[in-house]
Amino acid sequence: MENKAILTVGVVLMAVLGCTNGGKEDTPMAAKGDSASAQVDSVKVDVQVNKVYDANGNLVGYDSTSTSTIAPAGGNPAAKDGTGK
Repeated sequence: MENKAILTVGVVLMAVLGCTNGGKEDTPMAAKGDSASAQVDSVKVDVQVNKVYDANGNLVGYDSTSTSTIAPAGGNPAAKDGTGK
């Protein structure tokens, strides 16, 4: 019985200590001086919704299309001069 109690206490301690961050502050990567994480890709999202109405003006159906385009941070050097080199 005593071994079971010691085991239970050990498991609880491991769970509690495993859920902490060791006293470290939560600091964003960019604030730490990591230049790679400071560059963020830009995302363009285009959503088109096609709606179908009946003769009384009630919505009877719809269809949607979503397109996402990701541009790298700093741009695409090949796209600037058009040569692709």
